[in-house]
Amino acid sequence: MGERRHFAVNGSGGVRWVPLSGDLVLDVKADRLGKAVGWDGDTGAVTLYPLYGIDGQWETTDYRPADRGDRLRARVIKLNRERRW
Repeated sequence: MGERRHFAVNGSGGVRWVPLSGDLVLDVKADRLGKAVGWDGDTGAVTLYPLYGIDGQWETTDYRPADRGDRLRARVIKLNRERRW
């Protein structure tokens, strides 16, 4: 399965990856994974929803697509949560 990639050009001509709804995204500043639920083209902020509904959604402008290590981390978190009594 190929990865979907979308990009946007900002006001200064820079190109930025834009996540689609449901994409796994890493908030670089908070070192926190979330699923994209929105993107604000004016501010460049992405709205993320926690993977397992622990906290509410949040916004960040410092993000990148999740890589293999991030995806593994998300899987481990999920498995650990499922094992709790």
